[in-house]
Amino acid sequence: MTTKNPHNRFFQKIKGFLNHLPYFIGNTAVNEFKNNFKTESFFGKKWQARSSKYNRNKGRGVLTDTGNLRQSIQVLNHSSKQVVVGTHDNIPYAKIHNEGGILYIPPHKRVSSKNKRFNVKGYSYKLPKRQFMGDHPILRTQIKKEITNKLKTLFK
Repeated sequence: MTTKNPHNRFFQKIKGFLNHLPYFIGNTAVNEFKNNFKTESFFGKKWQARSSKYNRNKGRGVLTDTGNLRQSIQVLNHSSKQVVVGTHDNIPYAKIHNEGGILYIPPHKRVSSKNKRFNVKGYSYKLPKRQFMGDHPILRTQIKKEITNKLKTLFK
């Protein structure tokens, strides 16, 4: 007759927890970064408002146009030792919004409402830093809370 060793079960639980730990941390970071869009701030530091120059900006969130930027935040990679949270490669404007800087628009063609093609000169403009991702003490606190809660449920 074989009996299950309680020490083995304990170590299996710990091993499983440690294997999933980067995933838990990554998901906590993703949720916190997406919450920054709701609060229009980086953990309480408000983003600079959009220019009221354009009528289409009224009623929208500061960094919300299509919602693609917020939706692109995800766990990109995780292993037992690290987790990488970021945005898809198909969101090239994520970095400039998060860090601020000069956005260069190359010369291109447009089509008018009367279906006529015309050339547009290249131009640039400065975007303010509106950080939505990155390390922060509040994020670290939230991660610690998440780990503590997971440990409590593990040993119930």
